[in-house]
Amino acid sequence: MDISIYDVANHSDITASVLAQIVLDKENDSERLMSEVFLRGLIGSYNDEAARILPEFLRVSLETFMRYQKGLTTSLPGATAAIELFERQMKLNMAVFNMALKMLSALAVQSDDVDLPMAERPVVRRR
Repeated sequence: MDISIYDVANHSDITASVLAQIVLDKENDSERLMSEVFLRGLIGSYNDEAARILPEFLRVSLETFMRYQKGLTTSLPGATAAIELFERQMKLNMAVFNMALKMLSALAVQSDDVDLPMAERPVVRRR
């Protein structure tokens, strides 16, 4: 669904707000897709370093899910294999997301200590 919605009065793009409202309406009308834990985590990420990378992570995860969902509907005999592939992809996505968070945290620590002499800066080590 590729649409854009503009406010008639000031011609501003309100597409994201309208789509978010549709999602909320669907969540209230039918079986929920987003758990309370997910929603709390999403809200919490607005004031977090993750806010920079979370939109792209969610976009890629949803695209991956939709690709596997298409595969499931076209060939049910391979559904188990497709689900296993999807689970592996989601684990990989989470690993990449966690690595990105660690990198952002390391950058934040390093950027806070730019004024310190090199010998006094904290050392960030990989595990």
